[in-house]
Formats: sequence, C-alpha cells, structure tokens
Amino acid sequence: MPEQAQAREDAERRDRGLDWSKPHRLTIHNQIESRPGPLEEDGRAWLENRSAGMVHLLCNCGYSTGWIRRQDMPDPTTLKAEHQAPYESMLH
Repeated sequence: MPEQAQAREDAERRDRGLDWSKPHRLTIHNQIESRPGPLEEDGRAWLENRSAGMVHLLCNCGYSTGWIRRQDMPDPTTLKAEHQAPYESMLH
C-alpha cells in the first residue's frame, strides 16, 4: 500500500509541475596559463596570468563542450536561447 500511495503522490506532483528539475545555469570558463612574473626588489614575484585561448561551456542541464578554442565557441545569442537564461561568464 505505501508504494501505491507514493506512486499517486508522484503522479500528482508531476501533473502539478512540482517534480524536481535541472534548471539551466550556463557558465563559461576561460582556461588560463600562469607563471611567476619578474622578481621585485624584495625577491618576491607577482603571478602573471593570460588566456590560453580555450573555453569550457557547462550548464546544469547537462550541456558541456569540454575545452574548445575560444573562436569555436557557439554564438552567445544561440546559447542564451537554448538555455533559457542569461549565462555567467568567467572570460577574463
């Protein structure tokens, strides 16, 4: 009996749109390269960063490009339309 009650409750939640879902949350990560910069007078160095030219697009819905060349990145307008939300960007 408890299984039937759970099945009825699950069906009701689905019908009412109360099921768990994976909302879109697209994030774009920019791959960086780092190296120590020139030595300062005190012997310390700043860390220099630069873009490696690769990006990784990842969405909570399961979409993932893996690391791709930045120039091969899908059009931002298309991405926004497909993932129904503004995307977060970590493109520095």
